[in-house]
Amino acid sequence: GLSPGDGLMNIHNLLLPIITQHYISAIYLNYKPESGEIIYSYGGHHPMLHFTSEYETSDIEGSGMLLLAVPSPEFKNYSFVLKKGEKILLYSDGLYEIRNRNNNLFGRTNFIRICKLASEKNPDFLEDVANYSINFGGGNQTDDISLLLMERLK
Repeated sequence: GLSPGDGLMNIHNLLLPIITQHYISAIYLNYKPESGEIIYSYGGHHPMLHFTSEYETSDIEGSGMLLLAVPSPEFKNYSFVLKKGEKILLYSDGLYEIRNRNNNLFGRTNFIRICKLASEKNPDFLEDVANYSINFGGGNQTDDISLLLMERLK
């Protein structure tokens, strides 16, 4: 099959003649449920967040170039094994690049802190994290927000 790096390159090549004024960040991943292996590539996107079964958090390693920023970017493939009870979170920067009424930036460090606090046995985790970010900004969203949480159950 197609590697994540090759997948990002295909997307880049398809969009390059159409989108001339913007860049795109992305993560492309393949998941193998039998082993828990995730093969992924970053296209200028911030790292995914890993949650252990003990609710510790860490960035999932890797980096990569933005799509559409240069004519021929290179995308590296990485591998990570998700163990039973662990989770990964993919999220857009609109959740932490948000400012409040006083023009204070929420920031990625605070976002990760809120994720860690909200993650502990919380079925409403995604909604709580999104609402915290929206409330910090006083309901004034200037960027998209998206969250995808994946948990390995067995």
